[in-house]
Amino acid sequence: MRTRLRKITLNAIISIEVEVNLEELMQLNHFLWLSRVLISCVELDVFSAIGEKGADLKGVAEKTNSSLRGMGGLLNVLIPLGLLTRDDGGKYHLTENGKRFMLPGSPEYMVPRIKHMRRLWESWSGLTDSIRAGESYWKTHAPSGGVSNLVDLAEGLFPRNFAVSSEAAEKLGAGDSWKGLQILDVGAGSGAWSLAFLKRDPTARAVALDFGPVLEMAKSKAKQLGVEGRFEVLAGNLRETEFGENRFDLVILGHICHSEGPELSGKLIAKSARSMKRGGKLLIADMIPDEDRRGPLHPLLFALNMLINSEQGGTFTFGEYRKWCEDAGLVNAHLLPLSIKDHSPLVIAEKM
Repeated sequence: MRTRLRKITLNAIISIEVEVNLEELMQLNHFLWLSRVLISCVELDVFSAIGEKGADLKGVAEKTNSSLRGMGGLLNVLIPLGLLTRDDGGKYHLTENGKRFMLPGSPEYMVPRIKHMRRLWESWSGLTDSIRAGESYWKTHAPSGGVSNLVDLAEGLFPRNFAVSSEAAEKLGAGDSWKGLQILDVGAGSGAWSLAFLKRDPTARAVALDFGPVLEMAKSKAKQLGVEGRFEVLAGNLRETEFGENRFDLVILGHICHSEGPELSGKLIAKSARSMKRGGKLLIADMIPDEDRRGPLHPLLFALNMLINSEQGGTFTFGEYRKWCEDAGLVNAHLLPLSIKDHSPLVIAEKM
């Protein structure tokens, strides 16, 4: 039987929301191989070795301390992926997409995300054992990379999350009908969620809570956007740090609850609600499955990801988020409709 690999996009797996047929299931090994190709490219620093000027096979092999045979096979795969071209003289060049995704300085730089993928490659190899034990892979394996993994993940997520948060800020009237916001960004990571609001509302201020090394990267993002004077960082553990009472117009939990688990998520939402002023809003961004957990695919896969990579994490339905919000005294919990496709849904709730 003749098969073909359907067009690959950066969101190819996330975008699958229909039943796959036998041929497509048989092709899933290509996604496995392609993931490993990109990880190896990053581990070997292939894209930097080619750079803006391009390089021949010998040059790339020497710069990456690789064999001609191995590097030749790797580079050839990147051509039909649309990341490289090879001219008649045998010189490899980055395509526009190659530069866009793989060279630093681009808003859509993907290398930090791929570095995080390398850690997931290891942990997902233990899926079977995690399912049997109901425990994280890392409970019985020494983690590698430490805090650098968090920094890579936060930076890799920045472009997508900033775009989603920018539209959310517009929809919520930040800088127009809703000004002078005092914002708490819990587990802020790169700061993508709160920085979008600061960019839109020049009178807003934000406090970003996270671990110190991650916040250093967030501060650099704030400086790039020209809002560093209104972006305060607070190093600490979100489970232990007090948020205060009646302080904030907006509290953001951007991709936080899935790592906390159901009990801690309820407590976190309650603590967030106490810190909000009357009329304030809570914004929760996360992967949300249907109420009967029969789809969509991505949040169900992500629940397995949390099984493997966290102590208690998972993905939660809108009904669960609404109950936690109501238990915390928040009202009008609803999903904020956005035009950006394949993003994590945004839950908005208000304090009256």
